Amino acid sequence: DEMGLGKTIQTIALLAHLACEHQVWGPHLVVVPTSVMLNWEMEFKKWCPGFKILTYYGTQEAWRRIEPQTGQEHIGTINEARRNVGLAPLYTPADSTNAANTNWQSEIFRSAPISNTDLSFEGGTERLQYRVSGSYFDQKGIVIGSSFNRMSVRANIDNRLTDK
Repeated sequence: DEMGLGKTIQTIALLAHLACEHQVWGPHLVVVPTSVMLNWEMEFKKWCPGFKILTYYGTQEAWRRIEPQTGQEHIGTINEARRNVGLAPLYTPADSTNAANTNWQSEIFRSAPISNTDLSFEGGTERLQYRVSGSYFDQKGIVIGSSFNRMSVRANIDNRLTDK
């Protein structure tokens, strides 16, 4: 036939036969003129709508942390800052021996997952094309208790009513 559909079906049937009956999955080289490839593409779009899934997953973490001071160093810094502006020290030497060594960055930051999934479905005929897509994004924040997620859906329909 002039569209190449018969040859297309024969080629697909041959490749399916090789895969199923002889376990020859490819790759296969099929040499055809460019015009036939364009016809194949048009036919595939009519009868085999496109369905795509794109997804990723990863983790994130705070990458620039400040080196924390010990409790003793922190008390010394506070007292020195007060002396620099003419105030008396806030803490006594006895306070520095009882100072807690809490790393507050470790208390609030975490390694957190991030993921995104995109789905799309498209197809149509010569006169009518459609595409429906959706996306879901989920991000747990690196600060404990924070997060962000988003869902979106989009639909496009293109219909040519006349040949003009």
